[in-house]
Amino acid sequence: MAFPVSIQLFSFRDDMANDPKGILTALKEMGYDGIEPYGGKDLYGMTQEEFIDFMNSIDLKVPSAHISFETLYADPDDTFSFHKSLGCKYLAMPYLNPDMLPGGEKHEGAFEKIQMLCEKGK
Repeated sequence: MAFPVSIQLFSFRDDMANDPKGILTALKEMGYDGIEPYGGKDLYGMTQEEFIDFMNSIDLKVPSAHISFETLYADPDDTFSFHKSLGCKYLAMPYLNPDMLPGGEKHEGAFEKIQMLCEKGK
């Protein structure tokens, strides 16, 4: 049984800035089934509609995305809605700023904020 395989686009951030459609097409040709975008609503110079249409045209899925805590926390409803429109089932926070870690200035309440976002995203 084959499992779908996706790749994180942050690994190609410089190339995505120069030729996003070429990189996405090459990834599909290499055998990837999906991609994981980063950066919130930045779709590599494409509008939301253009991005969705292009992804559909090359049959590449967007099962997940990674996004900063700050972006997600600033407007969770809009962020969840936007990513859902791309087909995302999962959002990942690839890191927390050091000030949110134990001992950091913003550590107090960080866990509760993350827990709220998890509940809101269900």
